[in-house]
Amino acid sequence: MKRGVRRAWTFIVVATLAISALLFAVVPAAAKVGAFALLWGLGVGGLLYRFRASAVAALARAGIKGFGGFVAVVIAVSVTEETVCAGFGCALAVPNYFVDLFVVVSMWVAWLSAWYFIIAPRYKFEFEEALLIAACTGVMFEVVGNGRAWGDPLGSTLGIPLVIVVYAAIVMLPMQMMPWKGEREGRAKPLIAFFVPYLAMLPVALAVFAIAAVAGWL
Repeated sequence: MKRGVRRAWTFIVVATLAISALLFAVVPAAAKVGAFALLWGLGVGGLLYRFRASAVAALARAGIKGFGGFVAVVIAVSVTEETVCAGFGCALAVPNYFVDLFVVVSMWVAWLSAWYFIIAPRYKFEFEEALLIAACTGVMFEVVGNGRAWGDPLGSTLGIPLVIVVYAAIVMLPMQMMPWKGEREGRAKPLIAFFVPYLAMLPVALAVFAIAAVAGWL
């Protein structure tokens, strides 16, 4: 693992622990957010990181492989994460649980499919580096894209490490299943990997929100 990537992950994990402890001690109403980040982000994410290769190998032996298997895993992980999130009482993207699943799963399948078809076949990344970039995109979903950063800048800033570890756990297995054949290097590749999949997802996001609005689900 590159030194800069290792330092970034170390900082994120330590910050998540510290901020979660702060929430438990000072803001009891927000303690559920810290608990969710610790359980799902560091707990589940840590286990998936440790056993990611053997887990994907087991999935392949079960016939869950290729792009179809990749999409199936993205859907399964997304549904599990949103269900655990709802169980902790954390805010969902859409208040209605089933509509939230429709919206979130559609967006995350589109986002990670762009990684699958655009980034992984073209650009060379260490796993932890790609994981960091993808996980950081969670800030666009949870802090910037929904406007939360402007309404609560302090809380949003403190929440960034928690968002990153949660999204790392979400994308862990899908990232392991991608066709990592790319050889392109360059200083621009982190920015390309950060923005291109997110931008590719936006038309899908607009479409699913429009469908939900027309159907009266919002």
